[in-house]
Amino acid sequence: KFSHCAEEVGIESVLMSFSRYEPDTLVIAAALGQATKKLKFIVAYRTGFMQPTTFVQQVNTLSGLIDGRVALNIVAGSSAAEQRGYGDYLDHDERYARADEFLEICHEFWRNNDEVAFEGRYFKVESGQLSTPFLAPDRGAPEIYVSGHSEQAEQLARRQGDCWLRLVDTPERLAPLVARSREHGIELCLRLCVICRPTRAEAIAAAHARSEE
Repeated sequence: KFSHCAEEVGIESVLMSFSRYEPDTLVIAAALGQATKKLKFIVAYRTGFMQPTTFVQQVNTLSGLIDGRVALNIVAGSSAAEQRGYGDYLDHDERYARADEFLEICHEFWRNNDEVAFEGRYFKVESGQLSTPFLAPDRGAPEIYVSGHSEQAEQLARRQGDCWLRLVDTPERLAPLVARSREHGIELCLRLCVICRPTRAEAIAAAHARSEE
């Protein structure tokens, strides 16, 4: 119902977040893509939970099922407690280093029809081959949104992404970040939420209550 409403009001794409509280994003995008015609799905995924070759195979399969209406929101990790629940014990900086290798392998598959070979600290691929291509009317690979507001996230977005997706901030703080991103050929996307209440006072009270959680 939400996806149909989004299409009807002209929303172009929706972000599907990844966490232990929600169903798997790739599966849900495949299901909702069958029930929609134009809506694009920005599928969040945390690098390190799956081998990059398998991940590309699944994303490419999804693109064929829903006419290429898929982009990726790459997340290096969340809280340490939640990461460990998935079996991931790397610290913050190592997760971003691993994400860099992960995306490098993904890009090799998307731009290379021959065998992919890669040897890094976190991943090793020998004679990697996939016969299922990424299918979209105007792209040979999905758009990559790199999430995070740390320096490591910004650097990863520059090296491997099309857009840096970070939390909203004041215009004064964002201006130099936007300029720097565009100098490196990527866009900057802001993530925020809208709190709606019958009155302004109630909305402000609700916002303060959330900040204290």
